[in-house]
Amino acid sequence: MDKKSCQCVELKWECWIKEYDSDNPDFITGLWFSTECAACGDMQFIPHAELDESTIPKEILARGLAWLKRQEEEKASQIQES
Repeated sequence: MDKKSCQCVELKWECWIKEYDSDNPDFITGLWFSTECAACGDMQFIPHAELDESTIPKEILARGLAWLKRQEEEKASQIQES
C-alpha cells in the first residue's frame, strides 16, 4: 500500500528500554514504545513520556513498566554491591 494513502489504523505495538543515546551522553534509561503499521510498515519510536497511556495496549504498557522497574532494581543492587 502506498504510504501516502495509508491511514495507519492497525498498529502493532512494542516496548523497548533505551539505555544509551550516543548523541546525548547524559541520557537516562527510559521506556520507549514503537508502533508499526500493518498496512504500510511505517514505524515510529516514541518515548513513554510523550504518549497518553490510554492509547497504549494494556499488556504492552504493563510489560514495559515491569521491564523498567526490574532494570531500576538491578541498577540499585549493583550500586549497593559496590
